[in-house]
Amino acid sequence: MNQLQANFIVGEYTLINFINLPELNLLEILEWRNEEQTRRWMKNSQIIPKVQHLQYCENLKNTQSVGHWLVKFENNGIGVISLNSIDFKERFCEWGFYLNPKYFLGDAALRIFNTAEQLFFENFDLLKLIGSVKVKNRSARMLNDFFGMKEVNRFFIDSEEYSYREIIRSTWIERPITDRNLKTEFAQFIKNNYRNENRK
Repeated sequence: MNQLQANFIVGEYTLINFINLPELNLLEILEWRNEEQTRRWMKNSQIIPKVQHLQYCENLKNTQSVGHWLVKFENNGIGVISLNSIDFKERFCEWGFYLNPKYFLGDAALRIFNTAEQLFFENFDLLKLIGSVKVKNRSARMLNDFFGMKEVNRFFIDSEEYSYREIIRSTWIERPITDRNLKTEFAQFIKNNYRNENRK
């Protein structure tokens, strides 16, 4: 079994690969993904049908460049980490995540983002992470900024503007985040860096 099919334990979090989940869990994840507040921020914002989703998950058993994990904390599924393409030769990947809607208002996004960076830089031993978010998704842009994923350019897809982001391993290692209280550190980061924006 390769890394893209493995389960992981990262700190307090258990990451279960989609190929190791029963159908019941996969269908619950599909509900999270199809929730309007989740899919509206995705490149593909359409509702994914059950049959298509289950077939996609089955096909993951034969892929060498895609991985998806259910993130569990204290035995509760709080969200999903997705690795959409990985280059083992150049040691970088594109990734994304989404939450269980039950955790929209908590700090689950902070914890998943932190766990994902640790997974890819430590377990996968990558040198760079890349990703993109819709420019209108202010919360996602702030999360990216906090965790060191800097904007390198912007692009459009179907008239929607995206912010292309990346972070290199050395930046991740040197980032000024203690991990002791992500929620407090994030709040201070927003206060220090978005004060003027919040006044608009």
